[in-house]
Amino acid sequence: MKYTTSKPLILSASILTLVIALSSSTAFASHENTGDKWSADAQQFYCHSSLSSLNITATVTDSTCDIIGDAASDWTAVSNSNWALTESQSSAIDFKSANLGASGNVGKMNHYAFLGTIWSANVEFNINSDFGDSTTDSNVYDIYTLVKHEMGHLPTMFHNNHSGDLTTSVMRLGSEIGFNAQRDISSNDATALANKY
Repeated sequence: MKYTTSKPLILSASILTLVIALSSSTAFASHENTGDKWSADAQQFYCHSSLSSLNITATVTDSTCDIIGDAASDWTAVSNSNWALTESQSSAIDFKSANLGASGNVGKMNHYAFLGTIWSANVEFNINSDFGDSTTDSNVYDIYTLVKHEMGHLPTMFHNNHSGDLTTSVMRLGSEIGFNAQRDISSNDATALANKY
């Protein structure tokens, strides 16, 4: 038996596929995220002792763990989201320093997933970079911005490409992220998080 498909049906399917593809790429370009997801909205993090090896200017009087805790509070406070981060000695998320070598990364988030479920993650800051408060210090990466930016990757959000946020959003796209203070969670950042958790 021979099966045939009419040309109008093929054309309709092609148009529908094109519309879906365009819609998906637009959404992805606006605020990217991966398909992986934590098994629960509430997660715990740990401040590794290696953080003491970071090169941080003396003008930063907050401990790195306090900066991480404040950033966690800011992300946890996002309205319409159940995402919550708390500090614990036994946790799935580890903040630590690392030699990121030739990668050129100042900070990096790695997560480990199986069948789409994230089981653990770590956030690394480069021991070869100079950190500080860029509102006061020059030629340093703003530690407050970097911590909050990398923490924004934990719920697997990538970068905020919304045109109005490119100079202010903590999740903005840019290789120099953190060189200037951009510490605000924009409304688009908040919406992206709330849409996932």
